[in-house]
Amino acid sequence: GDQKTLVPWTKSPVIRSGTSPNQLEIRTRGDQLVFYINGRYLTRINDTENLKRGVAGLYTSETSEVVFDDLEIKR
Repeated sequence: GDQKTLVPWTKSPVIRSGTSPNQLEIRTRGDQLVFYINGRYLTRINDTENLKRGVAGLYTSETSEVVFDDLEIKR
C-alpha cells in the first residue's frame, strides 16, 4: 500500500540519540493508538485509516542502519 503520515515529525527529549537503545511501545485502545518511548507517554492518535488490518512496519530517515533487539509484535 501507500505510505501515509499519521503524525507530523516532531523531536522529543525522551528519544535517546546515537547508539543508546530506545524502547518503543504502541498500545491500542479501541480505535486509538497510544505511543510511548522509553516508558514515557508521547502521543495518541485515532485510527482513521483502519490500521487493524495490514502489516507492521518501522521506518527511519536519519540513519542508514537500525538495529532491533527483542522485537515483539502482539495482536
